[in-house]
Amino acid sequence: SVFDFFLNDFFNDHPAAGSRDVPTNIIEDDNNLIFELAIPGLDKKDIEIKAEGEQLAIKAEKKIEVKENHRFLRREFGQISYHRVFELPNYVDVNGIKANYEGGILRISISKKAAEKPKLISVA
Repeated sequence: SVFDFFLNDFFNDHPAAGSRDVPTNIIEDDNNLIFELAIPGLDKKDIEIKAEGEQLAIKAEKKIEVKENHRFLRREFGQISYHRVFELPNYVDVNGIKANYEGGILRISISKKAAEKPKLISVA
């Protein structure tokens, strides 16, 4: 639909080449814009979040250590790597960002800017 096209284009995200797809929910309430990313298998220290200008960049990496005496019969993962960049709307305050990682879900909440109140101008 036109709405889906607009929404997807507005939050124009750019997965990095070679990075795994990151299922993402983008939610808006009265006070915040909320990003939920499913990125299991990490520790909090493995996640880097950077807000710069009108972009939100999320990067996470973890190398899986292998015991010396292990011989793989099949190895489909050895490193976890995620990278996503989202264009942010101009109504959010990048200074008001909070992040939480629990149960494999990274939740980033960005507060909206306070709406400007109309100014009453007196005529002289």
